[in-house]
Amino acid sequence: MKNDRKYRIIPCPSEHVVVDGAGNKVVSCPTEQEAQEYIVEVLQGEPVVSPFENGGMDSEN
Repeated sequence: MKNDRKYRIIPCPSEHVVVDGAGNKVVSCPTEQEAQEYIVEVLQGEPVVSPFENGGMDSEN
C-alpha cells in the first residue's frame, strides 16, 4: 500500500535537497537518483522533482 505523502526534490549545484509538503528540509543527497530512492524506500512517499529555475522553488511561493 503506497503512502500519499509527496516530497519535492530541489536540485542545487552541489546536491539535491528533499523537502516535505511544508517545505522543511528532510535530507540532502548527491544525486537526483539517490534522492528519489530515499523518498521511495525510506520515507515511502512519492518524489516530485522541482525545476531548477528560481532555485527549484515553484512560482507560488
